[in-house]
Amino acid sequence: MSRTLAWLAVLAIAIATGWMSGTGRSTMADLAAPITYSGDGLGVLAQIKAYATGELLPMLPKHIASLGAPFGANWTDYPAEDFLYLAAGIVAKVGGFFGGTTVFVLGLHLLAGIAFFVVASALGYRRPAAFASALLFALAPFGFFRNLNHLTLTAYWHVPLMLYGLLWATGGPEVRSSTWSPPAQRALAIAGAVLAGFLNPYYLAVFLFLAACALAGALASGRRRSALECGGLLAVAIGAFAIQSLDSIALIATQGGNAGAVSRNFTALDLYGLRLPDLAFPNFHRSAAFQAWADATYQSVAPGGRGRGEAATAYIGLVACAGLALLLVGGTVRIAARQYERVSAWYWMALGTIGLGLVGGINYFLGAFGFVMLRATNRFSIVLMAIALFALCEFLSRRTRAGGTVLAAAALAAFGLWDQIPPLGLIPAAEATRAPMLADAAFTRTLEAALPPRAMVLQLPAKRFPETGPLFAMEDYEHLRPYLHSKALRFSYGTVKGRGDDDWQFEVAALPVPQLAAKAAEYGFGAIYVNRRGYADRAAELEAQLRTLLGAPIADSTDLVAFRITPAATPRLPAAKPIVSWRGFSGLEASGASTWSWAVQQEASIGLQRPYRAGAGGPYEVSFGIESSNGGAVAISLDGRIQASHEAGRPPTRYTLALPAQADRWRVGLRSSLPPRSPGNGDPRVLAFRVVDLEARPTAESPAVAP
Repeated sequence: MSRTLAWLAVLAIAIATGWMSGTGRSTMADLAAPITYSGDGLGVLAQIKAYATGELLPMLPKHIASLGAPFGANWTDYPAEDFLYLAAGIVAKVGGFFGGTTVFVLGLHLLAGIAFFVVASALGYRRPAAFASALLFALAPFGFFRNLNHLTLTAYWHVPLMLYGLLWATGGPEVRSSTWSPPAQRALAIAGAVLAGFLNPYYLAVFLFLAACALAGALASGRRRSALECGGLLAVAIGAFAIQSLDSIALIATQGGNAGAVSRNFTALDLYGLRLPDLAFPNFHRSAAFQAWADATYQSVAPGGRGRGEAATAYIGLVACAGLALLLVGGTVRIAARQYERVSAWYWMALGTIGLGLVGGINYFLGAFGFVMLRATNRFSIVLMAIALFALCEFLSRRTRAGGTVLAAAALAAFGLWDQIPPLGLIPAAEATRAPMLADAAFTRTLEAALPPRAMVLQLPAKRFPETGPLFAMEDYEHLRPYLHSKALRFSYGTVKGRGDDDWQFEVAALPVPQLAAKAAEYGFGAIYVNRRGYADRAAELEAQLRTLLGAPIADSTDLVAFRITPAATPRLPAAKPIVSWRGFSGLEASGASTWSWAVQQEASIGLQRPYRAGAGGPYEVSFGIESSNGGAVAISLDGRIQASHEAGRPPTRYTLALPAQADRWRVGLRSSLPPRSPGNGDPRVLAFRVVDLEARPTAESPAVAP
């Protein structure tokens, strides 16, 4: 045990040294700065803060009172890695928020190396080979590229435990020859399954697929014990995922799904899927010559071109590439020679992972049927890296003498570190993140000093959350910047889109400045905040009007400016409108202030759903105009009951339907007495009727804002 601890201590020192070299953070002052302070990293920091302050707790509905004012922000629509963010929040609370998050990222790399070494030891691989492979796995290019921006992907440390669980369940020779006791092996396998359920769904998908394949193989060959163990690990992983996702499961069961929360499409499966060349051609490398060769050979001609996004970050390093090639070629040759007993289990795992994730593979095939949630299977690359390094460990441990193993491991570690540690500049330097962080902290302190506790701040420009893309120079999640530093303010940005409780912001933002300020005050806001980066003219015109109307700003910085307004003595909640979905219609069209959609089927429908914040309005009604184009009558029903009929030949007419207050979802059915037909004006569509200027709204006054 003491020798193992000594190996782990040296491994941890080597990992920390390599990580500091790759990130340019070698002093305590550097570690105290955020490792990122832009883009997706701001969203991750906000989640960590919510757990650090206790606004979020695992398995409970994700409602953040400090965001999404006045209703509060809902983050429950999609499952999240609650326990990972909770752990990050605890570290951030103990070690200082920004410095704690940086140290947490370093900790994930340390855990990756330790977990790999532990599993390699459990499999009986020689320690020098295990040490070198663990070091390279911990300092994978994947982890440097992802870091805090994609924290749940950087938490890949459990992948070796997942893979061990598969070996254990199938009873491979590696496990049978292990010196570990059966209870210890079982505990390690179960831990891998639990962590697979608790951490990133992409890694979980690989685990479930490989475990399902192993289960099918065990059943087909009559290995009952192996089948039970594979099935048990599957159940444990699925159960862990379900337990952590209880809040999201409950919301979907009671409120229905939210298709607008996160956008996924089939095209993304092609763009961000796994391609084998991405494993071997770096997008960033310390060797200018190697990088130039990779660019000329592959990166510049790959789908999407150079800099095409995260698909270009799947590089696993030359050592792991060599291990993967050796594994696949060797296994295939043995299968061709019918030496099936000599085929390594790592071969089948690699083949299954590639088959699932490869563009044109199993996940892509499922996408053709509408399953597009796993759009970025390039992320499977870290699983392939682990498999390849384990295969190298096995080769060095079984095929070389002890002295040869030490020399080979040292050479692979030295070369791998040179290859994998990125050039300085890939990750922002500490000063580059510290400066804007300190500027935002000063801005927020000034804003809080000028406003009473719990004051609400309307943030402009209006922007939806999450993943809506840049608005001029303003990136996603920039409206979270003051929240990261605030102790007592509430901000309008940050509720998940698609539930209707943020629509009011866009209506207010479109008003002339005097009406905008008046409406914000009516809703109880105490300040209007502007991010200049979100405007083509850096908000020069808007800011000038706000200065004329409201006077000098109460807080100002390079990008941000805020003005005081006086909230109404008895503020009202903004009206939250039902969420509308269309079925059987072509896309929405517009001319001036009028909008419409053509029905391209004889029977079409309009779905309406109560906003997530049920107390934000209601009862509701829906009104719309009907214009027939095929000469037929249009029957109008509500939840299956006929309400009216738009007779043939009747001029365009507007209809209003009251939506039953006891329901959460409603369906307006529209059926033409005649099938759709061509309009005869060159439009290639066949049309039945059109719905004009649909409006769904509450019919009662909104309640007062809760204190």
